[in-house]
Amino acid sequence: AKGKVEEMRGLLVKAEAAAQHPNAKALIGQTLKRYDWVIGVLKAKNPDPEVIPFKGKTLDTKVGETLFKAWHDNHFLYVAFDVTGSVVAKDDKATVERFPSGSAAGVVVDPRGGGLYNYFHFLTTPTGRKYDAKAYDLYWNSDGFTTQAKRTEKGWRGLLQIPLGDVGVNPTVPKTIGLNFVAEPLQYGTHRYDWFKSYNLEVK
Repeated sequence: AKGKVEEMRGLLVKAEAAAQHPNAKALIGQTLKRYDWVIGVLKAKNPDPEVIPFKGKTLDTKVGETLFKAWHDNHFLYVAFDVTGSVVAKDDKATVERFPSGSAAGVVVDPRGGGLYNYFHFLTTPTGRKYDAKAYDLYWNSDGFTTQAKRTEKGWRGLLQIPLGDVGVNPTVPKTIGLNFVAEPLQYGTHRYDWFKSYNLEVK
């Protein structure tokens, strides 16, 4: 964890400053340099999404009464939305694999390539229940897919965090992926989206 990394380095710095014997001070100093080098290598291989500047162009578009925004870093595609001016349906108690009915919003990701059925659904409900699928395979799951949702005075809003690797996108290789924003209400069994618009997001 980021906090532990800083805490450990702080202890080494204090130990170096407190060392009385020159050999001890030199040994701790070498350990500190080695520690910084190892942490630098790890950060380069596993960059912190919080400090990576967002790449590509941020999409900002309105679909029906829902405002969507999309961006990405080196690990995830993020989709945020704000649903207003509509009745917020009560979340059902269906299983995770069931296509949500009632109030839901999200995105269909088309990585462009891999065949007719190589696209992915990612949705959430006002209570944060998540749904993911690959084309018509309702049992496909993205292990790293997470959702957040909360009700507001005028409706509800949510955030999807989708691992790029799970949809076959390598963020180090430039390409354009298709994003189909979808919004409530949805009907289970018909896979019908009332609001459905397509946009592109450049990943580079």
